[in-house]
Amino acid sequence: PGASYADDASVLLHELQHATTTDNYSASGRLNQFWYDEAGALNEAVSDFFTLVYLEPQNTHGLDSKIFSRWALGTFVPKRSGIRGAHRCPVYDPSYPNCGQFPSFSANNSTVSFVYPDGLGWPYPNNSMGPSYLNEVYGSFRGQEEIHNNGILLEGALWDVYEAIKFYHSSNPQEARDLVLQLVLESIRHLSKPSIQSVSPVNFRGLAQAMVTYGAAVGLSPAEQTAMAAALTLRGLYGGTQLTTQWGAVGPGNVGVTPGIRVVDNPVVLRTWLINLTNDITAGTLIPQGIETGLNGRLDAGELALVWFDLENVESVTAGGVQLTVTSLDNKITFDPDLNLAVLDNANQIAQIQYYKVNGTSIVSDLSSNQPSYNVPTGNSYFKTNPFFDRTYKTGFWIRVSRNASHGDTMIVRVQAKPSNGLSTTVDFPLVIH
Repeated sequence: PGASYADDASVLLHELQHATTTDNYSASGRLNQFWYDEAGALNEAVSDFFTLVYLEPQNTHGLDSKIFSRWALGTFVPKRSGIRGAHRCPVYDPSYPNCGQFPSFSANNSTVSFVYPDGLGWPYPNNSMGPSYLNEVYGSFRGQEEIHNNGILLEGALWDVYEAIKFYHSSNPQEARDLVLQLVLESIRHLSKPSIQSVSPVNFRGLAQAMVTYGAAVGLSPAEQTAMAAALTLRGLYGGTQLTTQWGAVGPGNVGVTPGIRVVDNPVVLRTWLINLTNDITAGTLIPQGIETGLNGRLDAGELALVWFDLENVESVTAGGVQLTVTSLDNKITFDPDLNLAVLDNANQIAQIQYYKVNGTSIVSDLSSNQPSYNVPTGNSYFKTNPFFDRTYKTGFWIRVSRNASHGDTMIVRVQAKPSNGLSTTVDFPLVIH
């Protein structure tokens, strides 16, 4: 009681590393641009990983070098662990810490693997009762897209690379540490920078590609480069099956109310979110609607509402780090430029955001079970990938409907979705005015 996170040396190292990471990326630009994006998760993963590497030589014998902040994150919140780590599976996987089932998933066997992109969103610590851990985690964990949580996968992948390189430096472990840390920082320098076409262009696979590209430049031998590429491939960050341009479709949405989309127009909920977003207690005045229209979960003329698009993935491979560029094809639907993080045009008809992943059909099958208590009720659309997507404003679009819109008007919003592991798909979503 009374302890601070700053009393944990690993937390101090983590925070100091952010300065080095961002300085290597850009002298002036921010790394992560959205509330939840892979750039932000990458930033967190690198801080965790560097801390693990820095502290490894000082660890007391018997302590697991792959655990980040076993003290602060592990004990400060009573009866709840917040640890992160570099193992290939979470603590609730029966094969932890050896993770002998990697890279598989199984609802019946409570097997989860931190392999990209299916391993995104699964928490590391065991805070569930069991025995149906995957069902329980899916139905209760609300931080799937949070950047510290998603960084776990990359943290582990970087550690795998470190161990692969360390194999060639058994007589001088410090040399291996210097090589891998230099490699990561050099690779970060070459990551894509934000542009009007791509506000948040950084992703895990981009870092993996840069590491392969610049391995020789920092002094890795051919054998070390091969071992590094193999480690990144095993984690799903290099090579692998790519999504085609046909992977996207309109998902079910809010079935029976707003097909393909979810609308929150409740003025009470929106006022609370706006105060949190703007840190201004008067922000509620931005909402024009009252309860007469604002309780129907539909778009009405003159409203400000939060909207999500239920993008469906019809292919077997999960889409990771999906950047959505959303264009309103009718000027009666616009994106509020003060509330959305990325409005790309002067007419306020183009905006961007990022979804952490959209399940493919293969992982949905892996997570199914004929035992109801073990079955994970997920699906291959965004709304089914993260069942808590609408519990926060951070993954939605703030949309304004013109007062000139009429009941029954159907307006098309075009969604171009670019995953980190495949080609862009374009899907048209109809928005019907109530």
